[in-house]
Amino acid sequence: MKRAFSAAVLALVCTAIAVAQDTKPADPNPFRAAPKGTTQTGGFTTTRITPAKMAALEEDFELLEASRDVKKAFVRAAEVGVKFAEVGASRYEKLAATNAVAREDLDKARLEVEAAKAQLEIRIAEMKEVEVKIKHAKKRIDDAKAAAVRPAPAPKAVDPVPPPAPPAPQTDPKVIDELKAKLDKLAGEVTKAAETSKKADEDAKAAADELAKLLDAAKLGKIRADALEQLKTKASETQGAADVAKKKLKTLEEEVATAKAKLKEIEK
Repeated sequence: MKRAFSAAVLALVCTAIAVAQDTKPADPNPFRAAPKGTTQTGGFTTTRITPAKMAALEEDFELLEASRDVKKAFVRAAEVGVKFAEVGASRYEKLAATNAVAREDLDKARLEVEAAKAQLEIRIAEMKEVEVKIKHAKKRIDDAKAAAVRPAPAPKAVDPVPPPAPPAPQTDPKVIDELKAKLDKLAGEVTKAAETSKKADEDAKAAADELAKLLDAAKLGKIRADALEQLKTKASETQGAADVAKKKLKTLEEEVATAKAKLKEIEK
């Protein structure tokens, strides 16, 4: 998240500089040499959007979209948490009506509902924050594309001949090999993380099913309050482990996508 945010800030600064150069008044001397990184045609200077800069902007946008998907998953998990807490509180309400449970247990169940709702609000706020960043990242890409396709004024006979473009730098084969080795390592970690996430999901589901059965038994007064509380703690912990495993898997997948994009750019 921090890396994606830093890259987005850097791209924003680069775009702001490019826009400032585009809006600079025309030089009164049309024959003056254009600054480095710009093209001068017919007395007008326009900023060039390099493929590398465009690729960086698009990469930032894709990373933000992936982050939004993670936040959406957190929101869905928080919504399930609210429903789970509300079901438990509802059952305690019914049991409390017949004095089958202590007042303290009912109050605690109600507080769990409020805590789950607060957690949901936090997750929604996090998702909205990423959506705002995506909106600005999309605008930066659109602005960069508009600058790249902006037609240049018709050249005049007095315009100097532009110098030839410098040859593309040769990529060090060692860099490519290191990046491929990193991809292989990440692929193994992704496979392991996927297995861990699957196992954590299964444990969380089993704990939730066991807790639901125990809550049904509690209505008949067959289960002690301490045993019910222990199982609720276990269900919460297993769900938390499942969330952590999913987050780690998503992070590794994002790193793989970033490494693949860089390798593709280098091998062009």
